[in-house]
Amino acid sequence: MIRQGPARHFTMSATEGASFALILASGLCYKVIAQGTDPVGELDLLLYATNGVLIQQDTTSGAGAIIGTTRPICPEDPVEYRVEIRASGAGEVATQLYASP
Repeated sequence: MIRQGPARHFTMSATEGASFALILASGLCYKVIAQGTDPVGELDLLLYATNGVLIQQDTTSGAGAIIGTTRPICPEDPVEYRVEIRASGAGEVATQLYASP
């Protein structure tokens, strides 16, 4: 997998999530990985289509999260998704997009 662009950094609270848009090209498969500091607690990543339908969510536990391993994210056409980040505690979180042919 090849890192795509710079990491995104967020300051999380237990009451507010964060989100960002991803525009994914066709012909590649993608993963999104997130890692939080210990105070973040349980960290979750959710992937939504532009119409608000949940496409995928991570199944890990702890301050790390990943989507795209259980079911690869391999769009047939260029597509925009929204990634939502949720944490049970407060702290810093970094996310990174990876792609492979």
